[in-house]
Amino acid sequence: MSGRGAARIAAAFVVAVLAACGSESGTPPPSTPHPSPSATASPTATPGAVTIGSSLTVIAPLGLRLRDSGSTDGAVLGSLGQGTVVTVLAHGGAGGHWYQVKGETETGWITDDPVYSSPRHFELYQSDAHGFSALYLDTWQFAEGGATSVSFRPQSGGYPRITVSNAPTLDALGAPGMEGYATVEVDSAEVFGITGVLKLYTRGGTAPPATPGDQPPPARLAELLVTLDAKRAMRLDFLYPSPDDLRTFRDFYGSIIVPVAAASPGATPRPT
Repeated sequence: MSGRGAARIAAAFVVAVLAACGSESGTPPPSTPHPSPSATASPTATPGAVTIGSSLTVIAPLGLRLRDSGSTDGAVLGSLGQGTVVTVLAHGGAGGHWYQVKGETETGWITDDPVYSSPRHFELYQSDAHGFSALYLDTWQFAEGGATSVSFRPQSGGYPRITVSNAPTLDALGAPGMEGYATVEVDSAEVFGITGVLKLYTRGGTAPPATPGDQPPPARLAELLVTLDAKRAMRLDFLYPSPDDLRTFRDFYGSIIVPVAAASPGATPRPT
């Protein structure tokens, strides 16, 4: 599937979810853009991996508001749906925390918070059977393991690897962690606006050896456990070799959309 095709499908899926919620607090409807204002901008490289002239993909489930200036006071020109790819024109605005971007038809400003956009390129995974959609790296592939799990990994195979499992409850998903991995950090993270428990593990000397001929498991494991509603829980396991790979995991779970019926009351994602 092409990037534009994925963007169109993802945007349509978000619209359907918001319509079903009956909420007017999400992404505002598109409107006709007016002339771009004068917001302080720097033509130099932006922080991290994002540079002027490079592209960004919107990963926020509700999309991002496009404003006419780099400020929350800027007028809303429209919205950029999840999966939309834009070009970075400048970095600046209020507090220096905004990107000026250009899409296919509009130019405006969006927040530079990396929770909501990524310099990566993605494909869309969407499954009614597994009950969620998500953006995964376009250099990866997925494999469905029946009705309860699906795995994502590089096309070349091996690691890192994300496995998503579903069950009626967290207990039904089995004991947290994996044999030979010890907890080093416990935090929280959100899946479609629902807060879950994020645990980081490292592999120790008690870990079982790899099966002959198989690639040894990597040194790190991240696990995100979240209860979606009274009848459904989700577990995301991420096996990875380098701390830098955590960006891949964050982009993935930060892009997940679940059907409205699976969302707990009051768990509607916060507008961006």
